[in-house]
Amino acid sequence: MIASAPVSLSSLSLRAFGEQGEAQETVSEPLSNQSAGAESSSVANVPARSRYLCGAGDSLSTGQTDYGGLLTKDVPLAADAQAKLRQVITTWKERQEKHGGDKLSLIELLKREIPEYLRPADDDPAKVLSAIIHSPAGQALGKLLQDSIDAVDTATSIQEVLLSALLLDIDPAGGLQRNNLAGYALRQQDNWGLSPADIVQRFEAHLATKFGAQNAKIIAFQLLSVSAPEFLVKDVPANLVYGSHQWAAFSAAVLRREAIHPGSSAGRTYAQIMADDDIAPASGIERRQQQFAQMTAVIDWGIANGVILEKSDDAYTPEDIQRAVEAMEAQYKTLTDSVNALTAPMPTRRELALEELRRVYGPEKEAFFEKKILGEIYPGSPGRKAYSLLDIYMSGDLGKHFWISSDPGFTTEQVNLGFQKLPHIKKHFSEKFDEYSAGLKSGFSAQFKYQLSVLPVEDRRLIEHGKVTTFNLRKPDGHQGPVSAEHKIQPYVNSGAILIRAELDGKTCHYLYSPTQGRIITDADPSSTVMVASGLTA
Repeated sequence: MIASAPVSLSSLSLRAFGEQGEAQETVSEPLSNQSAGAESSSVANVPARSRYLCGAGDSLSTGQTDYGGLLTKDVPLAADAQAKLRQVITTWKERQEKHGGDKLSLIELLKREIPEYLRPADDDPAKVLSAIIHSPAGQALGKLLQDSIDAVDTATSIQEVLLSALLLDIDPAGGLQRNNLAGYALRQQDNWGLSPADIVQRFEAHLATKFGAQNAKIIAFQLLSVSAPEFLVKDVPANLVYGSHQWAAFSAAVLRREAIHPGSSAGRTYAQIMADDDIAPASGIERRQQQFAQMTAVIDWGIANGVILEKSDDAYTPEDIQRAVEAMEAQYKTLTDSVNALTAPMPTRRELALEELRRVYGPEKEAFFEKKILGEIYPGSPGRKAYSLLDIYMSGDLGKHFWISSDPGFTTEQVNLGFQKLPHIKKHFSEKFDEYSAGLKSGFSAQFKYQLSVLPVEDRRLIEHGKVTTFNLRKPDGHQGPVSAEHKIQPYVNSGAILIRAELDGKTCHYLYSPTQGRIITDADPSSTVMVASGLTA
């Protein structure tokens, strides 16, 4: 599969790619007139959460849970109220802790208050959080917290204040600093080019060192729900990686949804998210939310692709945004050109000849091009051999004889008058084929460079700066033994795939580039134990 180009950023919408990279409809409003103009000036120097939650609705009315509690309301919890919650949490934890050693998280302490037979498994974070919220201990603590800040008593206030407390206990910023969640930067350089599943695994490993492995998944779930809900979507395509233009389109779709219904993306599938994003905004507010979501995605893409520098306060200027837009547009054009080149039909002498004949004689004469009506002597003469105009033109014999037509619908005069207007077909074909070959070469080069750009940073470094050796993959000879069916490169043998060996600083890694699938596969060492024979030719 050839990697498709992203949506043109001369269109506002980043949404253009389905699971297989196929282009969909876009909203045709220039981004340069929106994001980098008045809109960007209103969001530059504002924390990212504000960028995409402007005007967020109450998700509880939809049956979803906004795990940010009071911290992610349109008017978030004030700093002094947050300080008061921390004070109450500290006091409550000191009373509850029954074991020495490391301090326990609020989540862990509240979990312990739930009878084991009622306690959900830790691998279902949503159910664990729900059990905590509705447990007697959770309700009592929630009431205490609510009273401490004089919060208005509503049907959801205890849940909201308790969720806020859980966040403030594990993260000083309450999960609102999307580039620093409990001390972990999801969008750090080491995560560029990784799948969302790999990034979440790394995040949970970080949290496990602070809060224990049994709580890492629960805490990760709540933090991601607040600041990076795109990492909680299910059934994401295997080739979707952070930093790609497909990821930008996907994350913009998630953030747009979250702006309307916070907490509603977790558990939904990739296909559902993208289908929902196909629906045009129903109001000016939704349109603005869509713009903010898209802008956030463009900024993340620009950082991951080295176009703009990441800022600790997540505050970016209109110039930063415009630079990212222009870079994405340039990538769009390059990939579009490469897709067009790689999918263009191979020129044939016959098609080129017919095209020129139509140009010179007109499409109304096309029915005569392949009829054998032309000869060197008059019709009816003994030994007359008849040829079609197409055959004569393709043979290069147009000018060698005066050709006489046997059909009054396409006269001798009409036929011969057009000869001087036709290019030499052999030369014409050679030029067109050279253009086609050059397009293929350029297209394959652009596709490879793009696939290289979405690899993890260390893999890029190895290939770009190391000693690179390439091999063609073929079936091994009989004396070499069979190729193990379990080896990841086995399906690519004799498929045109290229094995790449990169060596740098004493490290050797193997990659497999499949032009037909448009991807570079990592960890493709042919000498691993499951590979009986590599079948390589340099």
